[in-house]
Amino acid sequence: MDGAEVDRLTVDGVGSIAHLLPRSRGRCGIYELTFADGERYVGQAVDVVARFGMHRQKWHDIVEIAFRRVPRDRLDDEEREQIRRRESAGVRLRNVVHTAGRLGAAELDLILPPSEQEPRLAGDEPCPIPLALREGDADLRRRTPTSSTGCAPTPGSPTGWPA
Repeated sequence: MDGAEVDRLTVDGVGSIAHLLPRSRGRCGIYELTFADGERYVGQAVDVVARFGMHRQKWHDIVEIAFRRVPRDRLDDEEREQIRRRESAGVRLRNVVHTAGRLGAAELDLILPPSEQEPRLAGDEPCPIPLALREGDADLRRRTPTSSTGCAPTPGSPTGWPA
């Protein structure tokens, strides 16, 4: 991270960073996670300690966090700028939002190789999934009454509604 004072913390195996970033110093700002494979993730948080805890539940390979304090009203702009700087430098990001495009395999690549996707995307080959309506589809799309909780009637119930 560039600019103002940045805290760089080694967090390999650490579940919480509360002891490393005291509330008295402020926890609102931009952070950059570094992963064991060298990829990074740039984010913003009003409370970076709480946000780190959420990331740690998803990603167990975080080895470092860099944190720069930023006023709340500047978070969006500063996050976008940091993402832009990292992309310009060729850094691989795990971010999905505010990036030019996610690197790595897309979910579709796991079921249909990219070489087979191209002709279909270009319109050269027909879509292998039948898009025509099947018999009975109209019944599936028919609106059913819902309760005030949004639950559909329970089939077989004398009143049609959940007990």
